Amino acid sequence: MAIPTEAEQIESIDQAESEKSPSAFVLSQAEIENALRRGSNFEDSKLRIWHIYQMQPDRKLRAKALAKEYAPYGPGGSSHTYLDGSSGWLDHDSKGLTFEHYPDHRKTLLRWDRVEKYIDLMIQSDRYLSDKERRAIDFPLELNAASAAEYTALKAQHPDTLVGFEAGGNFMFYGEDAAKVAKVLNSALFTRETALGEVQVTGFPPSLWARKSKELWSAGNDVYLAGLNEDGTHHQTKHLHKEDYLPIGSIINMDGRKFRIDGVDFDKGKVSLQDMALADLRMPVFRQEPLAVVRELYEQEQEVMEHPLPDYKVGDNVIVDLPTRTIEGKIGYVGETDVRIDTSAHGQSWDNEVINKQQFEEGLRQNEPNATRPVRTEKTVAVYPAKENNLPFDIVIQTISTESPTVEAEHSAPEPAGNFHITDDHLGEGGAKQKYARNIEAIRTLFKLEEEHRGATAEEQQVLSQYVGWGGLADAFDPGKDSWAKEYAELKGLLSEDEYAAARSSTLNAHYTSPTVIRGIYDAVERMGFRSGNILEPSMGVGNFFGMLPDSMAGSRLYGVELDSITGRIAKKLYPQADITVAGFETTDRRDFYDLAVGNVPFGQYKVNDKAYNKLGFSIHNYFFAKAIDQVRPGGIVAFVTSRYTMDSKDSTARKHMAERADLLGAIRLPNNAFRANAGTDVVSDIIFLQKRDRPADIEPAWVQLGKTEDGFDINQYFVDHPEMVLGELTTESTQYGREELTVAPIEGTSLADQLAEAVQHIEGQYTEVEVETPDIADVENEKHILPADPDVKNFSYTVVDGEVFYRENSVMTQVELSDTAKGRVTGMVELRQTVNDLIDQQLNDYPDEDIQATQAKLNAAYDAFTAKYGLLNDRKNGRLFEQDSSYYLLCSLENLDEQGQLKSKAAMFTKRTIRPERTVTSVDTPSEALAVSIGEHGKVDLPYMAELLGTPGEYGRITAELSGVIFKDPASDPTDPEAGWQMADEYLSGDVRAKLRMAQFAAETNPEFAVNVDALTKAQPRELEASEIDVRLGATWLNPDIIQKFMTETFQIPYYLRHAVKVRYSPYTAEWRVEGKTATGRGDIISSETYGTSRANAYKILEETLNLKDVRIYDTIEDAEGKPKRVLNKRETMLAQQ
Repeated sequence: MAIPTEAEQIESIDQAESEKSPSAFVLSQAEIENALRRGSNFEDSKLRIWHIYQMQPDRKLRAKALAKEYAPYGPGGSSHTYLDGSSGWLDHDSKGLTFEHYPDHRKTLLRWDRVEKYIDLMIQSDRYLSDKERRAIDFPLELNAASAAEYTALKAQHPDTLVGFEAGGNFMFYGEDAAKVAKVLNSALFTRETALGEVQVTGFPPSLWARKSKELWSAGNDVYLAGLNEDGTHHQTKHLHKEDYLPIGSIINMDGRKFRIDGVDFDKGKVSLQDMALADLRMPVFRQEPLAVVRELYEQEQEVMEHPLPDYKVGDNVIVDLPTRTIEGKIGYVGETDVRIDTSAHGQSWDNEVINKQQFEEGLRQNEPNATRPVRTEKTVAVYPAKENNLPFDIVIQTISTESPTVEAEHSAPEPAGNFHITDDHLGEGGAKQKYARNIEAIRTLFKLEEEHRGATAEEQQVLSQYVGWGGLADAFDPGKDSWAKEYAELKGLLSEDEYAAARSSTLNAHYTSPTVIRGIYDAVERMGFRSGNILEPSMGVGNFFGMLPDSMAGSRLYGVELDSITGRIAKKLYPQADITVAGFETTDRRDFYDLAVGNVPFGQYKVNDKAYNKLGFSIHNYFFAKAIDQVRPGGIVAFVTSRYTMDSKDSTARKHMAERADLLGAIRLPNNAFRANAGTDVVSDIIFLQKRDRPADIEPAWVQLGKTEDGFDINQYFVDHPEMVLGELTTESTQYGREELTVAPIEGTSLADQLAEAVQHIEGQYTEVEVETPDIADVENEKHILPADPDVKNFSYTVVDGEVFYRENSVMTQVELSDTAKGRVTGMVELRQTVNDLIDQQLNDYPDEDIQATQAKLNAAYDAFTAKYGLLNDRKNGRLFEQDSSYYLLCSLENLDEQGQLKSKAAMFTKRTIRPERTVTSVDTPSEALAVSIGEHGKVDLPYMAELLGTPGEYGRITAELSGVIFKDPASDPTDPEAGWQMADEYLSGDVRAKLRMAQFAAETNPEFAVNVDALTKAQPRELEASEIDVRLGATWLNPDIIQKFMTETFQIPYYLRHAVKVRYSPYTAEWRVEGKTATGRGDIISSETYGTSRANAYKILEETLNLKDVRIYDTIEDAEGKPKRVLNKRETMLAQQ
């Protein structure tokens, strides 16, 4: 039996749907194809659609392209005639094509992903284009004989180059070149019979050669584009060499510093840059930047060298000559594409001209006060009057001369400043309009610096440092605020859409730390003994903590992280010598690298998506603490400003996590006005000082739990024990919800700076600093073999710097003295480790097979060379040298050994893919597939997520219908919420199914949809056990003491008159059984002393021991040699009692 085609399956589904309502109009496959053959009703639309399928292999991108082709200007439609002659309407919008049939007005939506499938089937079966349309297609893929011969010779001359040969109006690539080109350009790949044989082919039209060839070049390829001349030879269109894309050794300017291009990794899209300033100090510090960013900077350097840009800036007075007029005024704004010239005599921005930037630069006549215009002098030599000389007019002969102007030396480029230093304790203070104006000025300055590709001068840094973010400035984003209308319009025009959205969303959570508080933190850290090291600020804003760095800590290396783009870019200009990452804290990971982490962490109830910490479920402020503790080295300090709820939250889970990993050195509770002047908010904040432990704590300290104030309010036990660390008066205030809440009111007449100076005296802790000194070039003998840790070197790992072996431990790398042979072994294993890590990275990122095979070949060659010289990686000599490296056992896993320790085989990594990358599923076809993805990704039945995967957000009917019996809604959940309470069958039909059945039966009485629950639970009910099948052990805590009492009374035949004296008791608090009145029946009771007991242990004692799951033991008391009593086991009586 033949398997039905996809088209037949689709048609059978459509037919099955129509059978459910036989009277309804049937939208068959024929009807759909008839409509699709019309195209999008735009000229040549079908040819464009056909080309989409030839050049775009990705089905999702095809569907998007179809939506754009059919509805380029939004929703629309047209009348439509069906095959049976009936009429209707065909709509198209972002969802798909909607067929409407008259007169029943039945509508059927065909989503774009299904439209894409239908057209794909039609093209494959040659049912899409008409004969006339096929003839109109001009996309020849074949070479003629002459072209093939010339191409073959050219390819032999350039075997490692992507050779594109002009054929039939397109640049075509063949064979392996075609596969590489298709992968880079994401173009269609075909197999065709050509003069070269049956080969893979792809290509692009000549109009796109410049852009397409550059894409191939930027991916690390040599590219040669050529065509055939009439005489049979070829001509070269373009020859690009990959080494010219970013020449090694070239110098670029970035963040106001010079960097040398040290290496280019096209596979990873990264460029290694060496800091030239630090290279002069013999500190080989490198950084990696994206390939595209460095290429752009390199191009700009070349452009500046060839065509120096006119020198102009905001505030310059200029004259611009345009073809139709001349504009004179002051530059008010410089954007990416245009320039605003304020033409008012007073420089007001509302009288202005905005012109194209290129037009502005071409017509610029800049007023240069230091330049003198040429002086022209005229001297009359002779005059010939017209009348006297019979001429039609007078002739005057003059000599004209010009004196060369004295021009002062050209203005040199502004000298970029180093790291900014804050000296103003009132930085960031002011009213809302003041802060807004400073923000705008700072942003304009930033944009200007970025346009000019240079660092900030000291004066410009002063402007940038006034940026305080948008906290408390929500009015500037409100179009309904008349008093802020001008600012609203200005801000909308200044920022891009993404920048504006980020700024608007930060109005509620942007925060700012005053210099007073920062100084207090550094004072405390300095008292502990910190002088220099690696300093991290994980939520740095514009970097006020870096700006307040004391002179005593100036030798530190600064690392910052900032999520907001504008803020982070300003920070880079303020602190060009710092390593600043403009991204979320979750994107960085340098464990045990930093010596000190400082900052003001964001606060909120939302969570950060960081895989390594998601399982903790911490809110963002606690997440920053948890991750920062991991990032500092053992003995390192974390000093953060945070909301009081880090310490006062009723949930102690986060504090417990911190206390296991770090010791609390102290905490300072600030008054609620500490940030009023800067951030415009009254909140109670804490400064928390932690020191990382080298091993987890096993005793929970008091600060993990809460205590009580005198008024009964919850507060951290630390502040109960140390009231002197609360810088104000503990009192209460009413919240907007009418609830009384604890706060700290400032003490009248006291200075926060003085209070902090006193409080830091009580912070306990001792910091042990790791000394890192710059090598003394003049005295090599005294050179310290210690370097600052390279973040790219994994902690507790070896690395090689300038041919010497170093070992990284936390924040430093120490040179290891080794013999030449030992150095060779370690160097070889470092190389192997790097190759293995590269191979793992390539597999995780799903590199193509040829790239992975090349790295595997490199690994094989390196391994064979190493083992031939130094033996197996598992050899004891190699192990002794390299076992301290964190990746040593990874290297050992490359070898499969036999029982004698000899090599049996190489690991599979040498020849196979051993890691599959994680793939994010974005769409599925069936509810069953959606359920499988939901369980795999979210671990539960997530209806909204499943509906998104199916492309029907908010529609759950199909899911619950098709998965009935596979998933169940728990009646205990909210019946009004269609998304809540869904469980998998194996979860729902297990556990206490009897109680679940009772609840389902009750729910089904009012809601019939729970009938399926009742049926399934009924079938899942366990069989009732017979009494003989129940095994009860004496001492089971679930037994009712009355049952034991009844058993004891009947078995031991307790006389009626003594039953009140002999009782069985059970204590649920101690889980202990006790028999009261064990001797009440006396020694004459044969049943208790002989039948079920002995003379030494009667039945009641034995029962009590058994209930408590103890063995019955009988001891005798004797005297030892010194006359002291001693208990010894009586084996005979013990044996009798245990029978």
